[in-house]
Amino acid sequence: MYAALAGTPANFNYLKTYEQTSGQIDTLALDANGVLWDENVTSAPGVLNAIYSSILPGTYAKSVTFDDVEYIALSNLIMGTDIPRHWDGTNLDRVSQVAPGAPPSVNATSTIFAIVSSPNGITQNPAVSPAHDGGASGFAAVLWSVGPGSTSTGNGAPPDAQYFSEERSAFFAPE
Repeated sequence: MYAALAGTPANFNYLKTYEQTSGQIDTLALDANGVLWDENVTSAPGVLNAIYSSILPGTYAKSVTFDDVEYIALSNLIMGTDIPRHWDGTNLDRVSQVAPGAPPSVNATSTIFAIVSSPNGITQNPAVSPAHDGGASGFAAVLWSVGPGSTSTGNGAPPDAQYFSEERSAFFAPE
């Protein structure tokens, strides 16, 4: 039995009891007037404390518990009536932003690099090939898959595919 609630009594449109990893048990309740209540069942059973009162009256809620936090979606059962929120036992915070952030801005750089001969100019390191048995470099084989999630065996490559051959860095068309 709950103690008398302040204000106009209303039906509850949402009621959720969940246990935190510490063993504390909490109950959240949303009444038809749009007031969200919290009950600490472990230390103060039967006492509901209003934690938020600006929800649109007639709103319903659905929630899920994850990592000692209750994530709450608020709606009229057709569309959202308030932003999603999460309750950690102390703070009721928004889950989403009001609107998208500012768009990215792009600026041209004015840094100019002069290209001069080495050793003072821009240089590129030589290409590196993986070494194989016997010290040979280049590709020894390329594995081909039919596609993501495929577990079939055999060559499922399209007929016009190109493969790396055993002839290091040479290409050949499949037969």
